[in-house]
Amino acid sequence: VTEARAASLQEQAMSLDVALREENQRIQKLESNQHVQQ
Repeated sequence: VTEARAASLQEQAMSLDVALREENQRIQKLESNQHVQQ
């Protein structure tokens, strides 16, 4: 694995990590909204 390839893989992993965190926050908001409605 070249350094450039490793760097791009690292960037992809970081952006995936950010996307996952955003999705988790959205899910938590949806779940708390459901609890309020019930």
